[in-house]
Amino acid sequence: MPNTEAQKKARRKWVENNREIYNSLHNEYTKKYYQNNREARLEYAKQYREKQKALKTTNENIEKENI
Repeated sequence: MPNTEAQKKARRKWVENNREIYNSLHNEYTKKYYQNNREARLEYAKQYREKQKALKTTNENIEKENI
């Protein structure tokens, strides 16, 4: 990462002038990261959905008991 204000300014200017190149590089890095961590993300999503479903059912059960 840039350390000085001049380096930060130069980087911002480069990104503005080379927006298409910057976006394509960002897309490549994003896809590579996703492919390397795909299984972990899918497992996390599965656990999250199960947790949310369990939370919803417990909340529904509590509401039914209160009625």
